[in-house]
Amino acid sequence: MKLKLIIAIIFCIIGTAHFLQAENIQVSDIGNKVILIGQLGKPLGTIATAEGQLVSEPKQGKSGQITAAFRLNKANGKPLEKAQIIGLIFRTSEEIPPIHANDIIQITGYEAGAFIGTPNDARDMLGKDASALDWKFETTIHVIKYEIVQSPK
Repeated sequence: MKLKLIIAIIFCIIGTAHFLQAENIQVSDIGNKVILIGQLGKPLGTIATAEGQLVSEPKQGKSGQITAAFRLNKANGKPLEKAQIIGLIFRTSEEIPPIHANDIIQITGYEAGAFIGTPNDARDMLGKDASALDWKFETTIHVIKYEIVQSPK
């Protein structure tokens, strides 16, 4: 009996192993044959609403980009099972927004993504120029408009 169960489990593992492997796709397929779904539950580049708490003060970097960290609690009016931290990018045509860390805000925008960090194979070659971040795909939300829902002040 135990032997039959072990054999059945092995066949299940072998039969499903190919589903557990990452699939190779061509970059040119992204947006056409392959649609990337972001943390907002919609395809990247789709206008959506989100609600959550600012984790950091908005700040302007050397590039002029205004960014902040955001704890995403709701996407398109639906609560998330687990809050996610995601970066916000505000419109550069406006001043630094008058919102603060711990404010609860509702935003309208779209999610975009890019690879960040340094691939392991490049770390030794880059030395001190290597990023401290691991190589991964990360999304950010480009904010079109925002509204303060609740401010602790």
